[in-house]
Amino acid sequence: MRRTWRLGRCIAFLAGVALSAPSVASADEHSRDLWLGTFMKSGLNEKLALWAEAQMRFDLDDGEMQQTLFRTGLLIQAAPHHSLGLLYGYIETGDKSEHRIALQHGMKYGSVGSASFSHRLRLEGRTFENIGFGAARLRYLLRIQGNPDKSIIPVVWNEAFINAKKNSRTGDVHFERNRIFVGARLPLDSGQAAEIGYLNQFVPRAGLRTF
Repeated sequence: MRRTWRLGRCIAFLAGVALSAPSVASADEHSRDLWLGTFMKSGLNEKLALWAEAQMRFDLDDGEMQQTLFRTGLLIQAAPHHSLGLLYGYIETGDKSEHRIALQHGMKYGSVGSASFSHRLRLEGRTFENIGFGAARLRYLLRIQGNPDKSIIPVVWNEAFINAKKNSRTGDVHFERNRIFVGARLPLDSGQAAEIGYLNQFVPRAGLRTF
């Protein structure tokens, strides 16, 4: 019996990023970055799907690669509006390498007018190579998307990062960072789409490279 693999969706994502990290002296630091990424969801059957993504994050001020990220895993459609996921990520930030294991819950809330609401909740365990350090954090992303029948679909989302405990590597804070994205989704052929927009990341700590 031949198994058929379906491509659920493939999304190309492009965003400009502004970073802000206030120091203890209340002097703000800002940097300009460009984030590029591809995201793919491929259905294995009615319940299971394979997730894969790759991201490259460039520091435009320094003219160098800031971070690369690769993440893959399985998604389970637990109910019509609920999905669960088990994901593995490998991240390189400068000369540092990191492994992440994440449990994920996705939920579609429904629509208000032409806007649809959904969330992604992720519990993420982090292990850093060669520095004997581990951490965990909770990530909550709320997404609002406009009318899917339009050729240009407005998209807004916000993601908050909460550390499980304070430690020196993550800035000795529970609230680690916040990201806000404002942009547009452009449907393409064969179930594909592109998203482009502006992403602002706020990091309430200084003296450390962001992870």
